[in-house]
Amino acid sequence: MSNSPNIKKINTLVVGAGQAGLAMSEHLSNHSVEHLILEKNRIVESFFKKGS
Repeated sequence: MSNSPNIKKINTLVVGAGQAGLAMSEHLSNHSVEHLILEKNRIVESFFKKGS
């Protein structure tokens, strides 16, 4: 039995959710690249989803 939380590995990290970070997130989403955006003091929610 393991007490460790579920860990998901991701290869692409965008640091900063300003104009450039959100533009990069959209570009990555358009090319089906899974990524995570980090903003100071929080993880930014997913704004760009395929098919929405």
